[in-house]
Amino acid sequence: MLKAVYMKSMNLHLSRAARVCFSLLCCSLGNVIYAEQTAYLAIIIDDIGHNRVRGEWAIQLPGAVTYAVLPNSRYATVLSKIAFKSNKEVIVHLPMENRNRFPMALDALTDNLNQQEFLDSVNTSISKVPHAKGINNHQGSYLTEQAKQMTWLMDDLKSRNFFFLDSRTSPKTIAYKIASNKNILSGSRDIFLDNERTTFEIDKAFQNLVRIAKKRGTAIGIGHPHTQTLDYLAMAIPHLEQQGIKLLPVSNLMALRQIHDFKRDNFQQLEEEIKTVHLDTYLNSMNLVIQEDEIQ
Repeated sequence: MLKAVYMKSMNLHLSRAARVCFSLLCCSLGNVIYAEQTAYLAIIIDDIGHNRVRGEWAIQLPGAVTYAVLPNSRYATVLSKIAFKSNKEVIVHLPMENRNRFPMALDALTDNLNQQEFLDSVNTSISKVPHAKGINNHQGSYLTEQAKQMTWLMDDLKSRNFFFLDSRTSPKTIAYKIASNKNILSGSRDIFLDNERTTFEIDKAFQNLVRIAKKRGTAIGIGHPHTQTLDYLAMAIPHLEQQGIKLLPVSNLMALRQIHDFKRDNFQQLEEEIKTVHLDTYLNSMNLVIQEDEIQ
């Protein structure tokens, strides 16, 4: 019967009251599914590829950790393959121009490249990271603020069916906004875990990440293959389930976050519609739908 109601509402054969009711029912069912787990985390380990030993050590972390591989690094290909065989998600850690004059990789995307050079560089980088299904930016505090280059990038990613994670190396980044506007599966980083490489500071950042996840439902953290970070995560990840938190690949978490945001936005719209719908009108509409469906 629910399917019949859905088809009638989609064809605008129902009154607005009935359509509001159906939408609320769908959103309510979705909330039950979403609430089965209190919170979700994604953890990305950036800068994979320079050191094979630390890279393999990182890949051995428990759970659905995601690995961002530097395309021009010495062990990019081999570590991508090892991660893939270990059922871990792999993404390209795409170097981009920064504002701080930090040294850049030879393949870094800059605003000096014309569109074809830019896209050729993106293609070359992706080809060096087998099994990658998405990208995040390495550095990029300057380039992620540039609308033209970010539009080129997102158009290319959309044609590949790649997802995008904004590492948010600039507070003025527009990369996530452009990706979202183009309906690309996308998200943005919440916390860097190891800006300071002490166990105390890493723990502080991790607990902050957990608090964000419990408050908002999801959170994304980025770390690096430092000894302190890997030691800490090897200890902390196995205890997440005890706190009602599930670790997901970043692509899964971003999809879940977008579903949740969609439901939230639709609830706001529905609340406004409900204010104008009289209860008797709503009940009469639903009775008519049920009767019509039973006759058929």
